[in-house]
Amino acid sequence: MNHQKYNNEFKTHAVEMVLKEGLTRTEVGRRLETSSKNISRWVREYQDNEKGLNLGQGGEHPLKKRIQSLEKENQRLKMEHDILKNSLLGQPSPI
Repeated sequence: MNHQKYNNEFKTHAVEMVLKEGLTRTEVGRRLETSSKNISRWVREYQDNEKGLNLGQGGEHPLKKRIQSLEKENQRLKMEHDILKNSLLGQPSPI
């Protein structure tokens, strides 16, 4: 099966044809020579994501990496906080 890669500009255009112009997903798919399933998925992803299309690799949410990074930083800061707190209280480090 041939898997066509579409750039974000193409996908955004397709979504706008559905949402702004009121065309059906089938009609947009026919006009852009892609499947209506693709159009439906792009519209759903667009609607699910407040900031626009989530059209990255593997359908991964664009904020997922940012959230993971912030969680890791938060964990590190909590540990640093505990170490500093314990050093001020004269208690051994929790490490």
